Amino acid sequence: MICLIRPPAVESFRISSGSITLPLGLAYIAAAIEVAGHEVHVVDAIALAPMTKRRYHARAYLVGLPLEDIVPHIPKEADSIGVNYIFTHEWPATSRLIELIRKVLWRDHDAPREINLAAA
Repeated sequence: MICLIRPPAVESFRISSGSITLPLGLAYIAAAIEVAGHEVHVVDAIALAPMTKRRYHARAYLVGLPLEDIVPHIPKEADSIGVNYIFTHEWPATSRLIELIRKVLWRDHDAPREINLAAA
């Protein structure tokens, strides 16, 4: 199984609902994985908690499920994990999520060992 993750979005203020739109690029990737005969599981941190905001830095916040709450949504049977991020300013949060995945999931030797990034 392949698990695809859409991490929380970074916003400085909300003028529109752009960050809570459907992750179309991630949906295309998930569909291609299924067509190739693999099982896929998508964790959309924004869809799971669209009204949750946490301070990211002085002028911005993360919208969606807190990073530490994403890891329990990753299936134990996942062989590979793909993390989607779009903007460079989202990289620090994405990097922290990867650290959490490694810390929590990879203490078990049977956990997935591959994390891929997708800009979609």
